[in-house]
Amino acid sequence: PGSRTGLWRIAKVIAACACIAFVVTRANPREVGTAMMRVGYRSLAVIAALAGCHVLTLTLRWRAALRSLGEEPRFLSLLGDFMVGAAYNSVRPSTIGGDVARAYRCAPRVNHPPAAVASIALERIIGFLCLSIVPFFGLLLGQRDAPAIFLTVSFAATVAFGALLALLHVPLAF
Repeated sequence: PGSRTGLWRIAKVIAACACIAFVVTRANPREVGTAMMRVGYRSLAVIAALAGCHVLTLTLRWRAALRSLGEEPRFLSLLGDFMVGAAYNSVRPSTIGGDVARAYRCAPRVNHPPAAVASIALERIIGFLCLSIVPFFGLLLGQRDAPAIFLTVSFAATVAFGALLALLHVPLAF
């Protein structure tokens, strides 16, 4: 198992490097630099403010998930956990490390530690549902001539994730 994990990690790094190389080889560095120099200070401030709002919104979403599980976490503690998770994600080739760090740091501060893990799983499932709904409506409203396969796959993903979310509320009897 250990060598398989190491090979998977190497494969992910190679895939990430290949994607970066693909984009970089198709861009003229001088033109990219020129385009970036046209960004004004006001625009940079707006972009930075939106990035900050994004982090705050994601922390609020996580807090709402924890509250739905009966926990009352402090916002600033969760914000710190979220930032640590983001740091993990920026140096690791997957987002799972950041989720693990968030759950690990949050668990001692909640009444029922498994709620920390459950809240992140809940966030992921709802996130997948939203990521399937947005393209569906975008294709439906924005592209009248979108290939039918895109609409079909997006609709199927929306239904599948919606069903998965609904099944979370069904007690399992064995």
